[in-house]
Amino acid sequence: MKTLFDINKNRCPRCRKFVIFKKPFDLVDPLAMYDYCEDCGLNLNPEVGFYWGAMVISYMITSVPLLVIALGLTLYYQWSVWAAIGVVLLVSVLFYFKVLRVSRTIWLYVMWNNPEFEQEKNTIEKLNDSRQKEL
Repeated sequence: MKTLFDINKNRCPRCRKFVIFKKPFDLVDPLAMYDYCEDCGLNLNPEVGFYWGAMVISYMITSVPLLVIALGLTLYYQWSVWAAIGVVLLVSVLFYFKVLRVSRTIWLYVMWNNPEFEQEKNTIEKLNDSRQKEL
């Protein structure tokens, strides 16, 4: 349960203290992230294209609830399809930035806690340690 709370608060997957997105929220760059966790030094942008997988997470988070809303409005409440599409678009716009940030955080947690990437994680930790010493 604590993991879900930390994901919702966009915290670092290693130390779970540091918020990985820059504040205050900026509409021009809603995904502005720090490069490293200031508490534990975790590299939050390990490679170019690392967050492509977050698109799949975002799709999974949004597609089922929006489909349920649309089907519920059209089949149960007998709304027109266009009215249901309007409600789905409104809900999508309202939760757009939150879903973007949460999907990136989930992807970071999935990749960091995946045992198949243990060797890569150790390599990343060694690189982070050497970078921290340089700073």
